[in-house]
Amino acid sequence: MAPPFKKMNRGEFARAVASYNWSPSKTEIHVHHTWRPNHAQYNGVHSIEGMYKYHTETNGWTDIAQHISIAPDGVIWTGRPWNRTPASALNYNHRGVFMFETIGDFDVGRDPLAGEQLETVLFVVATLQIWFGLPLWSSIRFHNQMSSKTCPGSSVDRDRFIAQVKAKREELETDQQALFASRAAPFDEALMSAIAGDGPAAEAAERDEGEHDHGRKLEAFMEDHHANPFQGAGGPAAEGPVRGGGDGRDVAGAVRELIGDDAGSTGGASDEDLFAELGMRAQMIQAYPDRAGDLSISSADFPAAEGLRSGFAELGRRIFARLEREFHALLCGSQTSDTSDRAKLRDAFGLGADAVTAAIVGVLTGGLGVAPAIAAVVAALLVRRVLQPTYQETCALWSTRFE
Repeated sequence: MAPPFKKMNRGEFARAVASYNWSPSKTEIHVHHTWRPNHAQYNGVHSIEGMYKYHTETNGWTDIAQHISIAPDGVIWTGRPWNRTPASALNYNHRGVFMFETIGDFDVGRDPLAGEQLETVLFVVATLQIWFGLPLWSSIRFHNQMSSKTCPGSSVDRDRFIAQVKAKREELETDQQALFASRAAPFDEALMSAIAGDGPAAEAAERDEGEHDHGRKLEAFMEDHHANPFQGAGGPAAEGPVRGGGDGRDVAGAVRELIGDDAGSTGGASDEDLFAELGMRAQMIQAYPDRAGDLSISSADFPAAEGLRSGFAELGRRIFARLEREFHALLCGSQTSDTSDRAKLRDAFGLGADAVTAAIVGVLTGGLGVAPAIAAVVAALLVRRVLQPTYQETCALWSTRFE
């Protein structure tokens, strides 16, 4: 379900299994590892929120893929509502599957699956098998049985794993059956609500949403999420109206504030300052998406961020290099799909620097889908580095950068 995610221990998981209104019964248990985040990247609930963001925004799924996530310390995190089909493995997804992710990279030589985490994994599988009366072997599917992946890790031997589940099942059988028979243990309503998935997500149409990709796209996302200094920092919520929502003068004013002088002048903030501001904003709005439209977002909100300035600047340079090429192609290229945006920009040149600045931000946010907080800094850099009095002069100068 959508955040907030809840955590539980093994005893709470068993009581939840006994208290939940299962529909339908589960017939299979799918075992995965996250690969990314790995143990070193795990950061409590912020890692679960990161997976949710990747699954819903990058993969376009209706929810986080897994029913639960098992952390390195053995904690169990809630996930997709338990009666819904998970995104486990393409062509193997159905409502009879209970799917969990074990946080870590369990390929040979990577993270160890051991200690409290392994205890919880075995407890979860054994508890579900006892509750649903499932066969020991055939009810357990590793991801690598359904797809050409090593998941749940090349260090996890299936025969040995099932032998461990068998031993855990024998250990738990008597106590679990007594608990399941009583079904009388009081339970946390907020936790049960999280498992049940009350709300729109619970009513979403069922479809096969595929499976996790264990590739560079996921790795880059999780590395950035893990390295983001604002992730979980408890930063401020946006205050007041979003600046620059449609008034060109507000947008131009925000860009002038970034430059530190009148648009088009050579004074004020250095390019390095603007690159650092760009990188800082990109990471801040990743952690706090509600700030994406705030043109006045500032590192002053996080004083400790000053010590990370060089890292922000490097990230800002990479972001600007990509967007500069895209914007140059739009402004000075000949693609017919860009005709409308190109005309807006060309017309703005005859109306002064503020009009051009506002038009740049408008095209970045509208045509290229850039967040307003990012677009303002990119516009400031473009004003400082390439903007000339006329459209023709700007394209002539700019094109020399890409020869």
